Amino acid sequence: MNSRLLSLVSTLALIVGGFVLGRIVLVLTRHRSERTQTQTQRVVFFFRNIAFFVISPFVVINAFWLIDFNGISFISVPLVGLMALMAGSGSAVLYARALKLPKAQEGAMFCSGSCTNLGAFGSYLCFVFLGETGIVYAALYRIFETPYYYLFMFPTAKNYTQDKNSVKGNRILQLIKDPIVIIFFFSIVSGLCLNLIGVPRPDYFSHLTKVMIPLSTVLLLVPIGYTMRLSKIGQYRKEVAGISIIKYILTPLFVIGVSFLFGLHRIDNGQLFKALIVLSALPAGFMSLVPVQMFGLDLHLANASWMITTVLLIPVIAVIWLVIA
Repeated sequence: MNSRLLSLVSTLALIVGGFVLGRIVLVLTRHRSERTQTQTQRVVFFFRNIAFFVISPFVVINAFWLIDFNGISFISVPLVGLMALMAGSGSAVLYARALKLPKAQEGAMFCSGSCTNLGAFGSYLCFVFLGETGIVYAALYRIFETPYYYLFMFPTAKNYTQDKNSVKGNRILQLIKDPIVIIFFFSIVSGLCLNLIGVPRPDYFSHLTKVMIPLSTVLLLVPIGYTMRLSKIGQYRKEVAGISIIKYILTPLFVIGVSFLFGLHRIDNGQLFKALIVLSALPAGFMSLVPVQMFGLDLHLANASWMITTVLLIPVIAVIWLVIA
């Protein structure tokens, strides 16, 4: 088995294994006491926070510390990421209106189309296919992701509910205070400073990265498997099919077209273009469930969209591998 095929098999095994482990934890604790379930949930989400707030910052700092930035567009790559999110939002709303869905379901479709799992899957897959350079491309692509969610997705989702007072306060202030946003941008700036100052990076950091990225992915996937709820998926076949097409066909085609328009396919011998293909074909993110639950939209529809698009990622990874290998 050649190294590329081995990487593909290992990636699929890691993703499936993370889900399965989460499901096993759920099955083992589902009928236990409320105290046991609460403690289990705390442990599961504690390890998720370790991935968010410890491992991910290290990986981003490490990548930006090493990378050669000659030829990388700091403006166009984040813009492509932002436009991809906007394309997903618009397509989902248009499809929901074509189906003449009620407001609560249209709002859920909007959230599912808006949010993409760029963290747990995008960064890991870019690393698998492109190495540490892929991490940098993923980080650049994601720069506007969280601002888009807080400043556009949440306020727009609120407009689909009759309770206009369900969220108060300054969204920009909430964004600035968000610990994920703070740590994400601090990691990029720290890595850039170390790079530009010329501080040599220890050689063993590269080996640490190869261990920490898969570990981070597992720690993020276990909570997903743990929180998955399989009920009522069959009621939303058309809606889920639409979100799946948006995530895995329309958005990748849009990103590919924009990349050619910006000339990004010529950067770094096509490596950036490969990263953009990977980042454009990802499932709905778990964040899509937050505003749906917060504003009383159709949580079952959003849950079904998130779950099915996540499962579909497994065959999609194989297709991506064939395209960019």
